[in-house]
Amino acid sequence: RARSLRLQPEDLIVAIDGVPFHNDIDTFLDTMFECDPENGRVLTIWRNGTLFNVIARGPLGCVLEHAKSEVSEKATDDFKTYSDDPIETYTTFEVLRDIFRNCIVLDTRLSPTAMIFPPLWLMQNRLWEVLIATLLIYGTTLSVHWMLFIIAYVLLSMYFRKAHLVLRRSFAMMRGRHIWLVVAEKSELETQRICRRMDPKCVFVPDLVGPPVVDEPPKKRRRRR
Repeated sequence: RARSLRLQPEDLIVAIDGVPFHNDIDTFLDTMFECDPENGRVLTIWRNGTLFNVIARGPLGCVLEHAKSEVSEKATDDFKTYSDDPIETYTTFEVLRDIFRNCIVLDTRLSPTAMIFPPLWLMQNRLWEVLIATLLIYGTTLSVHWMLFIIAYVLLSMYFRKAHLVLRRSFAMMRGRHIWLVVAEKSELETQRICRRMDPKCVFVPDLVGPPVVDEPPKKRRRRR
């Protein structure tokens, strides 16, 4: 679970459900074992001066260690100005990035358009290969019988309801992106702000937080004649 949440070895868990956590490891393990697997718990993570949330629905399945005192004090000071909201207000976002730092943010919630009108949803997410296959199925079944078309439409809608996130994630990875960050936030805007604090040079489409930091081109040296 820690790997699926893209947690890193030096991450600090500073709070659970908005409450600062200063107990031992056994208490943390007991808390995660007893959490509701449907709702989970909001863990506030400190990573190199940046605070963000993840929703964990059970034990993390990783080795836990006590933080060093100087790092713990710094994370505690940063958390004093950090505000947490109820878990119901958060949504899990996945950020996928390529080697050129181009990022896309995936909202893990199901879009009603994926079930009601799948072709429009596929166009919105630029899943052109799946769109062509879907239109071919619609056309083939409609040419045979209208009842067969309705059955195919319902079955495909049920499929997209189950596989909407897998499809978006798989095609993004096929295009050279990998899952870089998983966060629990209230909007895509807040997610992009967290990513920009971690990497000022990351690029988003669409960009909601302004242009990224750009390296200055190297100065050309004048050749001596």
